[in-house]
Amino acid sequence: MIVPHFVLQGTQDTVACIYRPMPLTKCVVVLQPGRYVSMAVLSTGNKYGIPDDLIFSFPLTINANREWQMVEGLSVNDFAREKLTITTKELEEERETAKSFTSA
Repeated sequence: MIVPHFVLQGTQDTVACIYRPMPLTKCVVVLQPGRYVSMAVLSTGNKYGIPDDLIFSFPLTINANREWQMVEGLSVNDFAREKLTITTKELEEERETAKSFTSA
């Protein structure tokens, strides 16, 4: 069952979301060239120093074909690096806790 469907249009970006009962929420984001959005994706192969195999929020560009690409080369200041380190540690701990439940 689809609840609402809506499109938000900013001056340069379009966001369309179709809400279904969780976890089947699907959002489609199309961004204009040079714009990016932060979304959670698998961290493997990132250039921000986040360990592989975590679901982590990164800056992404998304084209009209719904293909995303991680934005590289953004500067990370000391404050942001500290927050990234804290979040990474929390996610690694959560992953280990989840593994302990599945391996018991």
